[in-house]
Amino acid sequence: MFDDVLQAVKNWVSKELGKYNDKVNIEIISETADNLLVNIDTKRYIGNLNVSMPDFRPYRYVELYILDTQKDVIQSPAFVYYDNENESVSDIIDNLNKGIKFILSET
Repeated sequence: MFDDVLQAVKNWVSKELGKYNDKVNIEIISETADNLLVNIDTKRYIGNLNVSMPDFRPYRYVELYILDTQKDVIQSPAFVYYDNENESVSDIIDNLNKGIKFILSET
């Protein structure tokens, strides 16, 4: 399942996020057979997308964490998504799309 999720998210980053190059800055920090780490920034938001093998975290494989640069340094995330063991690959992609729609609605 992990390999399917990792590949689907890699495809999502290249295809879906590529549609918004004029509004979203994407920087792939790490891309290996075991993980994907991507910074996603807009004028207002900074985000981090992490896909990795299970560990002691509040999610199974995927974390999308977005902060609002117009708020204090100490803040709750503007948007956060953690996948869980009950979600399909399609559910994960749907939730990543919600995160991108969120940051694009404020740019």
